[in-house]
Amino acid sequence: MSEIEVYRGDSATLSLHIVDNDGDDYDLTNVDEIVFTIREHEDDDLILEKKMSEGQIVITDATSGECDIIIESGDTQDLAGCYVYDVEIRESGNIITVAKDKINIIKEVTH
Repeated sequence: MSEIEVYRGDSATLSLHIVDNDGDDYDLTNVDEIVFTIREHEDDDLILEKKMSEGQIVITDATSGECDIIIESGDTQDLAGCYVYDVEIRESGNIITVAKDKINIIKEVTH
């Protein structure tokens, strides 16, 4: 994933293709958890967190490393501006950060 843009208050599905350090598809078959986190800055309080275990991240093709992160309209209703996000995989006691970048929540015109 790279920089993301989402309109405030919109529903969105963020598709993620995870690869390993060699650029090969990361097999998600045996992962324990996938977590997507948004904060204003890296060390700030949590703004939004989505977890596979809570049905908010759905693996769409495990062997190809593909999953969808489900953003509901209420998740961004009170946000606007530039934030940071990351995606972690938790597997067999290991934590691996597989994506990190910026997410822009854009103010909409129609409320």
